[in-house]
Amino acid sequence: AKIYLFTLLLIFCSTTGCTVKYIDTVTIFDVKGEVYDNDSQWPIENVVVLFMDTGYDYVRSQKPFAVIIGHSEADGKFTARLNYLWRSKDTSLLNPPQKTFELLLTHEDYEPRRFQFDESDLQQNGMRLEIDLDKVYLLPRKAGEKKSELNQCSWFQSVTDMNEYRSFFG
Repeated sequence: AKIYLFTLLLIFCSTTGCTVKYIDTVTIFDVKGEVYDNDSQWPIENVVVLFMDTGYDYVRSQKPFAVIIGHSEADGKFTARLNYLWRSKDTSLLNPPQKTFELLLTHEDYEPRRFQFDESDLQQNGMRLEIDLDKVYLLPRKAGEKKSELNQCSWFQSVTDMNEYRSFFG
């Protein structure tokens, strides 16, 4: 009976792929928009644009962290491109990646804004996703109010730190 169960398990694993295979994929995120002060309607310079993987990479989306991908100019406009290398598990027993992400806009003098996206809701051109935030209005932070947690968190990373995460793809 034990040999029979072991044989069935062996056949099951060989036909369904019990070993985990990984698929490396690149998705290009093209992001643009304009940032304005909600009260004065003036453009805001140096708003930090961040990307956070919440459902692409198997490892990184488990503990999301923000990556700086751009800043707004003096006229409030920003354009950013992120060539994002991510890895998913390829097994017949797992669901495909959710392909979700967040964009965050933050500035020390304003309340942060967070935008959540699902790839299926966006216009896609091959492996390129085009995200147009259009005009975004930020609320000024009240005097003495605590600064954004986005500027103080340990998961706040820069694009240059992405090289550390290439070890996942070794």
